Amino acid sequence: AGMHFFNPAPVMPLVEIVRGALTSQETMDALIQLGKKLGKQTVLVKDTPGFIVNRIARPFYGEALRIMGEGAASHEQIDRIVRMGAGFRMGPFELMDLIGIDINFAATKSIYEQTFQEPRYRPSHIQAQMVHQMAFGRKSGRGFYRYDRDSEIGRRAKDVSQLPNRNQPEGEAARVIVCQGTWAPELMNLLVNSRYQAAAVENGIHQAPVGIVTASKSEGMKELIAELDLVLPTKSVLLAQCGDTTLSEIAGWIDHPERLVGFDGLFLENSQIVTLTTLDVTSEEAQHEADSFFNNLGLETAWINDIPGLVLPRITCCLVNEGAFAAGEGTAPPETIDLAMRLGANYPQGPLEWGRKIGSQRVAAVLDHLFEEYREERYRTAPLLRKWARLEMIKKKSE
Repeated sequence: AGMHFFNPAPVMPLVEIVRGALTSQETMDALIQLGKKLGKQTVLVKDTPGFIVNRIARPFYGEALRIMGEGAASHEQIDRIVRMGAGFRMGPFELMDLIGIDINFAATKSIYEQTFQEPRYRPSHIQAQMVHQMAFGRKSGRGFYRYDRDSEIGRRAKDVSQLPNRNQPEGEAARVIVCQGTWAPELMNLLVNSRYQAAAVENGIHQAPVGIVTASKSEGMKELIAELDLVLPTKSVLLAQCGDTTLSEIAGWIDHPERLVGFDGLFLENSQIVTLTTLDVTSEEAQHEADSFFNNLGLETAWINDIPGLVLPRITCCLVNEGAFAAGEGTAPPETIDLAMRLGANYPQGPLEWGRKIGSQRVAAVLDHLFEEYREERYRTAPLLRKWARLEMIKKKSE
């Protein structure tokens, strides 16, 4: 049997207790009692590579590194989106610098090798290069950030405290056309609270500076956005949720791609920021109108390049998927996995809790989108998650 503590051990409340193949119940009971005497919350875990926390946390780093490596966003942008959009205490690059890039890379490499090159844990060449350069993070004075007197330390507090300039929309400027869909569930509340008037295309109202499509591909997004592009004045901006499709694919469905802007609709609730994406053909006017619109909703904007899954849907859904793989393989029960990630990794909520909040069908759709774009086993959906998605669909049909 083993006990896995988390650094700094005196502060972190969690300890994973690992049962070996021949471990007796008496030994497990003794370790549980020891953990309690030390003031720790204990969780029981099967003896598997990475146990619970180190294993399930891999996508938090791996997907962030890949997003940056593909040139979609900088490490500063990704950290800011993750903190301000999902409530994480630190972004993945800040956390890698704190842990030590060499330590984080070694953990990923170890799990990758122990699982016989499971694609979900493939290490990043970016980390490998930084380890070779001895850029380990805080302990070496430089990593993804610099840690000297003139470094970016303090930048984080500044960007969190900035508030966008909000203007009260009036007259026609306050009108927004919203097509039906479920991939921006908090949008209507934001519109109402910001005094916008939401109208529907089917009501015959077509004059508005902003048109929004929140439907997914399975909800008829292609037809809805083509219709909206047809009736909306050409000077109006067209906003499309991009959780399960890329903006470049959407652009092929319409006649006026120059006014098209993509956004992350899944992470608007309790958020301070919204992720937006454009194409090379997107006009400056459309970008400015999108900026102003979301600023009026009280949200900062983070502009990234078009990439499958954007930032938060991609990272979070991969975390949910890893949690579902772990639960399905019997590493630990779902409630134990969520508890371990909250206490051992300081996540704002457990990955499987997050999956229920987003909806298993949406999580599976994001993963299917990633798999379709990359054609990699890395993004295959966990069988248990697929089962949850089907049960969720059955439940919705019966309501």
